[in-house]
Amino acid sequence: MLKLVVTDMDGTFLNGEEKIPERAFPLIKKLHEKGVKFAVATGRQYNNVMKLYEDFDEEIIVMSDNGGIMYDDGEKTLLNAARSREELEQVIQTVRSIDGARLALAGVNSAYVFASDIDDKFSEEINFFFETLTMIDSLDDIPEDELIFTICVNHRDGSEKNLKPYFAHLEDKYKIVVSNPHWIDMMNPYVNKGRAVKMIQEKYDISYEETMVFGDYLNDVEMMQTAHYSYAMDNAHPDLKKIANFIAPSNVEEGVISVLENFLSMAFKD
Repeated sequence: MLKLVVTDMDGTFLNGEEKIPERAFPLIKKLHEKGVKFAVATGRQYNNVMKLYEDFDEEIIVMSDNGGIMYDDGEKTLLNAARSREELEQVIQTVRSIDGARLALAGVNSAYVFASDIDDKFSEEINFFFETLTMIDSLDDIPEDELIFTICVNHRDGSEKNLKPYFAHLEDKYKIVVSNPHWIDMMNPYVNKGRAVKMIQEKYDISYEETMVFGDYLNDVEMMQTAHYSYAMDNAHPDLKKIANFIAPSNVEEGVISVLENFLSMAFKD
């Protein structure tokens, strides 16, 4: 019996046009009608996710900011802890030592980007992931009561090779994950999508065997470990494919939708 479906967005649920497939919306409704909870687990900003699903806010659970913020049943819960300004400054100094690196600081109310980092390409990328965005010149421009949870670092020539090695000295303080080919996300060590999924499983008494998850990149590793039906996309990072129990067709082929439609046709024959 299936009770919970959780999917990543970029490279997973979104199609080749980086949009939610039209086939998805009736499918989400059908899952809801059948008592199967549908959740989105993503590195995207909470406000960005809710804009895409604004007509389905009662039918979905949102695990945004790589599991740092949860929205379920009308309640928003923070699962992360804020970084101090001293910690942020340390990371910023490291970023500034890397040629071609730039960053965004993800907070509760907004994401913050240094104006000196902005060019047309970077502007396009950050506007894709962050719905609420504030330009700053220094950390002093961020309101004192703002909580910064995640540091997102970008390199257009590749994050795994050009960024991650430079932050090895901070791995005792942060969980550092390659979230897509051009970004790494730096969070508190205990924050991940898998922890958020387990909280939902415990809340609704849903087991490992009753859970299905989909992902494509290394910020989905812990999530893969929460479900028997763990699917890495055909376009997924090779290391994620090694730990997933199943492979789904690529996001370009709308693989999540295909797997769910096939599963529902077998499990809920009308």
